[in-house]
Amino acid sequence: MFSVDGGQPEIHALTIENNRIVQKSERLPLQAASVPTFSRDGRWIAFASLVDGLNSLWVADARGQQPRRVTYTGEVDRGYWSPDGKHFAFHIFPGFQDYVADIDPEAEMRKPEGSTPVTHEVTKAPFGMIGPDWSPDGKYLYATRPGTSYRIMRVPANGGEVEDLFEGDGVRIEPSSRRIFYGKGGVFGLFVRSLDGDVRLNPEERVVPDFVAPRGFDVNQRGIYYLGRNQDHQPVAIRFYDFALRKSFDVAPAPRGRVPSIAISPDGSRLLYDTLSDSVGSLTLMRFTRGAPR
Repeated sequence: MFSVDGGQPEIHALTIENNRIVQKSERLPLQAASVPTFSRDGRWIAFASLVDGLNSLWVADARGQQPRRVTYTGEVDRGYWSPDGKHFAFHIFPGFQDYVADIDPEAEMRKPEGSTPVTHEVTKAPFGMIGPDWSPDGKYLYATRPGTSYRIMRVPANGGEVEDLFEGDGVRIEPSSRRIFYGKGGVFGLFVRSLDGDVRLNPEERVVPDFVAPRGFDVNQRGIYYLGRNQDHQPVAIRFYDFALRKSFDVAPAPRGRVPSIAISPDGSRLLYDTLSDSVGSLTLMRFTRGAPR
């Protein structure tokens, strides 16, 4: 569907110190950009940019400089870098299947304009799988299967049999602690369980009570940055849940116009989120997030 209550998608950055804003939000100099993700060393970002009527995958440095387009077919949505920082997993429209592109950001910047990375399709399932993230050892992808009941699935990163694990919507892996974080469709809470052993048998814990899936959170070693909501499901603020203190703090007002994708740099000093520009009357493509693949 189309909306006329906002402008183009854009990525904003906040400078964070002691989990508080120390610098006013700045817009990155990127065109129609959304769903940002930091590389594992924090020096680069990947994002989707709506150019030529197509959401393509791009990379740039962490300040949004030196943008380089890396895909030219299909509609790309959110994804994440592998633990070794050399590969990027994402899902693509149509079909909502998962792909892995061999992207070394520094090498990518040295390639001629228009060159494309080696990309292979990981899933060829009769159902969609979206938002893939990597296991800490880089051997598996965890993703969401949309539908009447949203499920967390696992597949070998080089392709293979897809495993159905448990109910969930939206996945983020915290590598250092070997934990998987996820929401549940229409349910308040951000949940976590260990990846050790059989993840399907591991106990589930609700760590954040005021989150609603699927988008709007990211994890680092210190805690979770997420979009907090009130009891009417309305966004209130971007919040930080501190693992050590086991409580949440407001970081910034909720972005306008959309449920944001949130990305925190590995060192916790910089937070990215996508929003809509203030220009009125622009047509912006918006996708349903419930009841159909995204």
